[in-house]
Amino acid sequence: DICAERCPDIRDGKRVPPRVGVVGPAWRDHAAAKNGEHARMTSAFAGAVIRTRAPQGSFLLERLLGSDEGLRVEVRGFDPSEPVNDTDHKALHTAWREHLVLVVRGHALTDKQLIAFSEVFGELDPPGPNPYGAPFLEEHPELNVISNVVEDGKHIGGLGAGEAVWQADMTYQDLPPKAGVLHALELPDSGGDTYFANMIEAYESLPDDLKQRIEGRVAIHDGAHN
Repeated sequence: DICAERCPDIRDGKRVPPRVGVVGPAWRDHAAAKNGEHARMTSAFAGAVIRTRAPQGSFLLERLLGSDEGLRVEVRGFDPSEPVNDTDHKALHTAWREHLVLVVRGHALTDKQLIAFSEVFGELDPPGPNPYGAPFLEEHPELNVISNVVEDGKHIGGLGAGEAVWQADMTYQDLPPKAGVLHALELPDSGGDTYFANMIEAYESLPDDLKQRIEGRVAIHDGAHN
């Protein structure tokens, strides 16, 4: 299943236009409470640009060689607000499985368009409970809202100006979502970056003796406590 989130932000009393959407396996919202920044969905990448045609797809994949090699690609020439044909559907899945994080820039999606694009990757999971006891979007309860924006004295989304530590979404479920779709509605000029970690590579790079020690072990994440 897929976890879909819309992420409005505010900085210095001014809202800024939408710029980027991300699909990825695990994310950390690196927002600092001290400056009230939140929910920026990009991080810095350095290196040479490599552009390739997506296998059997109509769009281009652009990746930067560097420390994040293999983890993230930008999808060029693709409009996520439009219906996705079967060819691009398959190409998106192939690119996501290979690179784990897809970045699509420069598109403002309506909530319905965000839901439709998210469903390209699978059935949507409802978001986890929030401290306010009701969906942030009554007309679209399948969407989660992450925001530090306050309107009429009420938060319009979760997490506020705090910082989410390294995490994978909804791991308290027996079957957590396989991916998350983040659509940044409003971004600060700087700060609030989101970072992604390749947990497959992290496990594969462990020493053999440590892999043996953890083989068969489990951890319990109970949503009642966190």
